[in-house]
Amino acid sequence: MSPHEDAQNLAFNKIQQAIREEDLWLAAWLMARFINKHEYQLMPSQLTWLNGELSQRRREVQNTCLALEERAQRDARDDFHKWFSTGLMFREISDRSWDNHTYGFELWRLRTKLAVYSRAAGYLQEIILMATRKRDRKSGVSLELELEAMGCAPSTHSIQA
Repeated sequence: MSPHEDAQNLAFNKIQQAIREEDLWLAAWLMARFINKHEYQLMPSQLTWLNGELSQRRREVQNTCLALEERAQRDARDDFHKWFSTGLMFREISDRSWDNHTYGFELWRLRTKLAVYSRAAGYLQEIILMATRKRDRKSGVSLELELEAMGCAPSTHSIQA
């Protein structure tokens, strides 16, 4: 392996580590340096790895949506049973059901998981697009100065590339 390839692999390993740690802001910052400052291009194996990570997060989103739907169906079954077999008033059942759906811990946990994985998938998709779309090279101010001026993810200082 050439020194250039070694340096590129090292730079991509830092991106991988940030993604594994779910620090997607850091991953985006490192990817910007990877493609703009160092002018590396993703190798097919690197793009495959990124797409695999994206697919994993999308599967989590789908599985969480299915879990939310299954929970809603289970609650509906219980609500209908209470309504038809016990003769409880509709308003009482529907109010309790809505409170459980809105404030219940399990559903709150699933909604939070859905938000986290949806956001992670969106950020990871944008990181992939950042690395694969054609870039306009700006003249004048260097990327290093631009990255420093805009600030970086809080954890970026621990990894300074």
